[in-house]
Amino acid sequence: MITSEDKNELLHDLAKESKLRSGNARKSEVRRTEIRSIHIDFDNNILEINGKPHKKKTIVNLPASDGWKFRKLFNGDESNAEEKSDCLNVEYSSCN
Repeated sequence: MITSEDKNELLHDLAKESKLRSGNARKSEVRRTEIRSIHIDFDNNILEINGKPHKKKTIVNLPASDGWKFRKLFNGDESNAEEKSDCLNVEYSSCN
């Protein structure tokens, strides 16, 4: 026998699944973009991925010589840089 609590839980799960299918739900997973080529120019504010200008608000971190990172926000306002931004981290190290 299905209780009203079970029925409510089932309806909730169905609604959640429906939202996921329609794309209206918030996604907690990390978005991944396949990068085949990249052009980053901090001085001229250029971020291109796969030969196309990247239009999404993105924080880019590049390695610096002293172990710190150069960090720049592309396509956004510095006052809300951490809110809903993509993040691109570039690492460089010796393979030996």
